[in-house]
Amino acid sequence: MNVLTALHKQHTDLLRRVGRCLSFGCSTQQTLHAAALTSRLTLAWPEAYLSAEGYSHNPKHNGPPHSAELIGQEAVAAVGQFSSHALLKDVLRGLGDFTVSKQEVRVDVLPGVKIPTPSNSGLISVSRLGRSTVERLYDPSTPNIPSSSSASKNLINVHSAILSASQKPVAIVSQVLRVEGTKGSGDLYSFAASKPAALGAFLRELEERSLRSKKELTALEQAVRDLETETWDREDAVEDMGSAKS
Repeated sequence: MNVLTALHKQHTDLLRRVGRCLSFGCSTQQTLHAAALTSRLTLAWPEAYLSAEGYSHNPKHNGPPHSAELIGQEAVAAVGQFSSHALLKDVLRGLGDFTVSKQEVRVDVLPGVKIPTPSNSGLISVSRLGRSTVERLYDPSTPNIPSSSSASKNLINVHSAILSASQKPVAIVSQVLRVEGTKGSGDLYSFAASKPAALGAFLRELEERSLRSKKELTALEQAVRDLETETWDREDAVEDMGSAKS
């Protein structure tokens, strides 16, 4: 969550930096470029920084139907559980029929953050599998959970980042879920290993999306820096609404 908070701050800082370039003075071409860059930052950055951190976001999975009786941390937990179940449907889509039940749920609201009200309609949730879960799905022999516990063989860790409508991080919901096959599939991880193509396709999709998003974040940051060096951050630049024109 600290990473998402830092990236959200970086997003707002980049928008502010573009605004400074426009306020200082730009040529017509630079103004058009700044406008296009602002659009990219507004539309692409929020989705990119979530994908870069491994979160899977489907707007249809933002949260459960509105429920007025759910407020505060209860609403946060409900939204997180809704998106995590949606993620698991995508992860397990090629592995057959499974039932999902919650074992542990922990809600950590960021210090100093006020949960929007009405809670359900003002929250967005994005989920990702825990690192140990991904490693075990790729390689069932990975000893991230004690092998002495037979119950652990069907447990999955899912983390959900809860955001406000403006994409500002609000809380993190950490869950341990039990995933069991409805047709006697047995150990989830061993069963997944027997169908590597079905599972691997989605996991690779998440990895590739993360890599693309990291490159997009780097490109956007560099584009803002280039605009600065073309406008106010030049040795001969003088703030005079147009004196930075090239």
